[in-house]
Amino acid sequence: MVIDAAKGVEDRTRKLMEVTRLRDTPILTFMNKLDREYPRPDGAAR
Repeated sequence: MVIDAAKGVEDRTRKLMEVTRLRDTPILTFMNKLDREYPRPDGAAR
């Protein structure tokens, strides 16, 4: 899964993370666009 650091975690991302938790599926997450102005990596990491 790729998270846009400039936008933060969006609703679809939250839903996908919940589905993977319910199915006990491992997931690998990357944060993209950390070099943009005002990235929000702290919000995405929660």
